[in-house]
Amino acid sequence: LTIYNELGNESYHSCFKYSIENLETDLYLLSNKSGNEYIIPESKESDFFIVSTEALNLEEEKVILTGLNKIEVVQAAFMLDANSFKTKENLLFF
Repeated sequence: LTIYNELGNESYHSCFKYSIENLETDLYLLSNKSGNEYIIPESKESDFFIVSTEALNLEEEKVILTGLNKIEVVQAAFMLDANSFKTKENLLFF
C-alpha cells in the first residue's frame, strides 16, 4: 500500500487481505510504520491496524479481538476510534 504524506513523500506499507464470507466482509492487516513514515502518525505505538470493509457488531469485534490476543506473538489487540485520527483518510484505500 502506498501512502503519500502532506509533503507528497510516499511510503510503502505491507497490506494483507482476509475475506470472511459468512460476514460478507474483508479484513485488511496494515503495517503502520514504513521507515520513518506512519499510516497513522497519531498512533505510533501501534505496529499494525486491522480495517474492515463493513461495520462489525460488538460480538464480532469481541471474537476477533479475543482470537488475536490468544496469539503468542501478539502483545495486545484493542479497538481504536478511527474518527479520532487526523489522518484517518489514510485508512480509506479500498
